[in-house]
Amino acid sequence: MAPAKSRMERRPSRADASGMRPSAWRWYLAAAAAASLAAGVVPHRAADTILVAVIASALVAGAAGVRAYRPERLKLWLLLGSTWVWWAAAASGAFTGGPGSSTGALVSIEFLPAYAFLVAAAVSLLRATGHVPLGRADTTIALLALTAVVWPLALEPNIQHPGSLDHVGVAATVAADLVVLALLLRISFTPTVRLTAFRLVLVAMAVTTVGDVVNGSPALAGPVAVRAVHAIYALAFALGGAAALHRSMRDIPLAASPASDPSHRRSVAILSAALLSPFAGTALNVYVEHEADLKLFLAFGAVIAVVALAKMSRLFRRIDALRAAAEASEQKFRMVFDSAGIGMSIGAGGMLTETNEAYRRMLDYTAEEMKEMHYTQITHPEDVDLDTAIAAEVAAGIQSSYSVEKRCVRRDGEIVWVNVTVTSAEDGSFGIGLIEDISARRRLEQERKALLARTVEVAEVERMALAADLHDGPIQHLTAVTLTLDLLANKLARGETAGATALAQRLRESIAAEMHSLRRLMTELRPPILDEGGLEAALRDCADAALDGADVGFTLQSNLDGYRLAPEIETSIYRVVREALTNVRNHAGRCEARVAVNVGARTIVLTVADDGVGFTGNGSRGHYGLVTMRERIESMDGTWQLHAAPGKGTTIRAVLPRRLRTGENEAALAAAAATD
Repeated sequence: MAPAKSRMERRPSRADASGMRPSAWRWYLAAAAAASLAAGVVPHRAADTILVAVIASALVAGAAGVRAYRPERLKLWLLLGSTWVWWAAAASGAFTGGPGSSTGALVSIEFLPAYAFLVAAAVSLLRATGHVPLGRADTTIALLALTAVVWPLALEPNIQHPGSLDHVGVAATVAADLVVLALLLRISFTPTVRLTAFRLVLVAMAVTTVGDVVNGSPALAGPVAVRAVHAIYALAFALGGAAALHRSMRDIPLAASPASDPSHRRSVAILSAALLSPFAGTALNVYVEHEADLKLFLAFGAVIAVVALAKMSRLFRRIDALRAAAEASEQKFRMVFDSAGIGMSIGAGGMLTETNEAYRRMLDYTAEEMKEMHYTQITHPEDVDLDTAIAAEVAAGIQSSYSVEKRCVRRDGEIVWVNVTVTSAEDGSFGIGLIEDISARRRLEQERKALLARTVEVAEVERMALAADLHDGPIQHLTAVTLTLDLLANKLARGETAGATALAQRLRESIAAEMHSLRRLMTELRPPILDEGGLEAALRDCADAALDGADVGFTLQSNLDGYRLAPEIETSIYRVVREALTNVRNHAGRCEARVAVNVGARTIVLTVADDGVGFTGNGSRGHYGLVTMRERIESMDGTWQLHAAPGKGTTIRAVLPRRLRTGENEAALAAAAATD
């Protein structure tokens, strides 16, 4: 599939902010390519003129591109421009009767500076690219392979005439072409190859190399070859000018990621092609000279083979290292997978292909049984639709992972609440699931919800009881007082003073009784003595009231020493002690009751114990008072325990978080508190 176009390659229909029409490079390439074809068919002198004209147009295109797009790497285009300028100057001199070439070639020694600029441009481009995935060894092998192919055509015939500078120049231009091609080959394996401008430059360099080989090959010399050389060189410059007019020229080169590694397939492909190059060179040698220099091509083959073997050895070591790393990673994963405390599953399409021991133990199935199961088979029927809908989004690539809480069904039918997190592989070939048993957490949440509901219910019952007490007591009595006041007013109006005095006395006694009743209600809500005398005084007063007339002894142990706790903590302790002592009075018989309040560094421990008759069980069910005590303690984030046995009494132990009354005695209490 073709790579997506980058932003600089998306072409609007009209000129952009640079003033250059996006299609300008196409029109230029079409016109220059037509001129290049004409150079291959017109007479020699006209071909010279067309070639120089195309070179001049490439220079104009390069200047226009630099001015319009302002490339980030200006040095690259300046070096390419220098190459074109020198080439145009040398070509003009050679074609118009200037210094000629003793080889008969169009390009010779005077063109070498242009090729030096070209090599410098390729080196600059390579350095600016950064990390290049294709290694130097692969590049060296590719360069040797190209050399072996062109050797019999353009290199060997010119190297055999060292006395002629023109022959040296021709060989040097071909060698420079091969070096530039090898450098561009490295860059072509980076993101830069996505840029159209770079692709045009790469094709232009390949066309230039073909032209130089044809230009420097005695075996191909002749009128047809000369015309072909004109056309080939003109086409190369046309491609270079088109590259300068393309908007992507401003971004050459794109930075390569250092994390990318060379593809081993790519290396193998280059090695395979390189090993065939000596045979191709031998075939060309036979074609050109009708004989083969086997020693030379054996030498080429030996050098390529040595470099290839070194590369293959390094490649094999790399593969071994990767295999060892993969095996170590697999071993670590296996260790985690097999010994994980939570369930894990691996599979595709929702199948539980591989499961760990924790998951199988969670659902009470064997590995063989779960291997044939789909996740919907162990999911509670009411949760299948939700789970399937989310899994479908992962399968469609909308999201790569998901997490859901659902119910699973064990082999024995028991429901297990789990939190499932599923992550899909990037290619969607498999998915891995993490399954955590959250049944205990869900039970705790349910208990907390039930406790909250019970707390609201108890509060409502207390409000209703208070309303009933107010209605049946003070309100009824105050209504009677109102009627009595009306009767008193009537007697006074009639002058019946004797009866009025008795009636006033009755009113006073009724109002006093109602005041006592209201004080009792207020005490039940929050005893005033808690605020006036503190928790210790309130507990002693509570014991006097609850145990009055009972054959029960009482002792109080506390390390408060008059210091104050948070009001809600004091109220909770007071009501629990009152309820517990009421139970002692009603059910424990003759005994000794003990209350202890111990404030530690982080907690407050309340203990209410008696040595009475005791009872069987924990008493948490069917005993409203005990349930109320437990719920009151747990509503304060505390814990509540009951220990009872026939003949051994009853002990209630509650642990509450330590909360001090804001702004009062914290430093003193902290100094006096014992550690938990």
